[in-house]
Amino acid sequence: VSTFKGLLSRCHRIIRNNHGYDPVQAFDELSKVLFAKMYEEHVHHDTNRFTLTTYKQAKALGMNIVQTMFAEIQASPMVVDLFPKKTTINLSDDTLEQIVGIFEKYDLSLTAFDVKGEAFEYFLGDTFTGGLGEYFTPRNIVEFIVEAVSPKIGEKMVDPFCGTGGFLIYAFDIVSEKIRLQDFSQVEREKWQRALSDESLYGTDWKERNAQACKMNMYVHGDGNTG
Repeated sequence: VSTFKGLLSRCHRIIRNNHGYDPVQAFDELSKVLFAKMYEEHVHHDTNRFTLTTYKQAKALGMNIVQTMFAEIQASPMVVDLFPKKTTINLSDDTLEQIVGIFEKYDLSLTAFDVKGEAFEYFLGDTFTGGLGEYFTPRNIVEFIVEAVSPKIGEKMVDPFCGTGGFLIYAFDIVSEKIRLQDFSQVEREKWQRALSDESLYGTDWKERNAQACKMNMYVHGDGNTG
C-alpha cells in the first residue's frame, strides 16, 4: 500500500509541476492514466502497450498510445459512463511519458484489490477535502453501520449521498464474503456475484465529480460496474 501511495504522490507532483493543476484537476488526469493502464492489463495482458518502449515507438510515429488506450476505454461496455464521451487526457506527451516510465514495471492486475483500494482512497481523501458541509464518513463508522444493517445476498443497496463510495464499497465487500462462504456451486456463485456487481449497488451525489470518483473507486475495489 505504501509503495502504491508513493507512486501516486510522485505522479501527482509531476502533473502539478508540469501543468500547475490544482489537486482535484491533477487527480482527474492521473485517474484517467491509471484506468488506461488497468484496462490495458485486463484486456491486452499478453501484449501490454503501457510500456516506455511502446510509448516512444508510437510517439515517433506521431501517435500517443496512452490517449489511444483511453479512447478504447470509453468504447468499452466494461466501464459504461465512467467518463463523459470524447473525454481526453489533458496532459502533455512529456508528462505522460514520465508517468508511463514510473508505472510500467508494476502490474496492477496482479495487485490485490484491497491494496489498490486503500491507496486510491488515501489519494481521494487527500484530494477531496470537506467544503460546503462535505465530510467523508470515517472508515470505522462506515464499517459499524454497514455491519449493523447486515446487507444480504440479492438485496439492493442505495447510498443517496455516496461521496467517493465508502458505504457502497464496504457493502460490496460484506456481500462478496457472504457469497464466498455459501455452499453454492461455481455457477451459482458467479451468478450472485454478477447480480451484486450489476444490479445491487447504487449511489447518487450532489457533485458530478464526486459521483465519478465513486465510480472509479468502486472499479478499483473490484466491483467492475459503474452504478
